[in-house]
Amino acid sequence: GATAEVQPELSRAVAYAAGRYLHVLSPQN
Repeated sequence: GATAEVQPELSRAVAYAAGRYLHVLSPQN
């Protein structure tokens, strides 16, 4: 249903947000 379609996009958004958050916590550049 709707959740099945939204879940991949949501998990992708969460992974992206987590990556950005970790990058902000410890900027290696």
